[in-house]
Amino acid sequence: MVARGWSPGERTRIGFYLVVGLLLVLNPIAVGALDLGGPRHQYRAYEVTVESDRIEFADTDRTIFLLVGGVEGIDCSLFTVSPDWRCTLEEHVVRTGNVSVDTTRYDSRPGDPFVRLDGGYYRRVVEQGNDTTTLAYEPVTAETVLESVSEDVGSTRDPVARAVRSGTARSTVELETGRLVGDGDRYYYVTRVGQTDGVPGGWGLSTLGALVGLVLLARGHRLRIEGGTSN
Repeated sequence: MVARGWSPGERTRIGFYLVVGLLLVLNPIAVGALDLGGPRHQYRAYEVTVESDRIEFADTDRTIFLLVGGVEGIDCSLFTVSPDWRCTLEEHVVRTGNVSVDTTRYDSRPGDPFVRLDGGYYRRVVEQGNDTTTLAYEPVTAETVLESVSEDVGSTRDPVARAVRSGTARSTVELETGRLVGDGDRYYYVTRVGQTDGVPGGWGLSTLGALVGLVLLARGHRLRIEGGTSN
């Protein structure tokens, strides 16, 4: 508590204006670097296992909530919330054989090496000739797929590794697809399950604080000059 009648000394006032002003001016940098006030994303890890040559959730009695569908490396899988038309088309190709198209360029090469079609897993094989591109499907086991696409928990990025170790994790990082992660002899599917919004108008408040900081710096600088002149 400040005693009645007490007033800070001139140097104290100057120091207050300069220090607080500098902090306020620099606050947009901290807000941007640390994403302070931004949205936070919630991640959860679900253990998966191979049953009857299928990658399944280990806890079949648990309600699985997938806010973000898909998983890096596998198309049309258990983790795909809404399979698109390509899954139906590729199932038809698997049943009828390979498909070849006449083309000089193949810009839309499938991004995921594996795909689950017609109850089984396949490796996509793309062969390009002079004017022809052939898309073939090589049957593979679920174990092969799981081992091939899973990242090691020791080398995967945060918040995925943290979710595997703790079950859940919150982060400013937004992942658009899920991840399969291996931890010893266990495998986990990590996906985004929720989000909390950031502070409304956070950048506006930060900018306002920077402007106030400039005013305080100017006042502190003026007081310092006046003090030096009077001395």
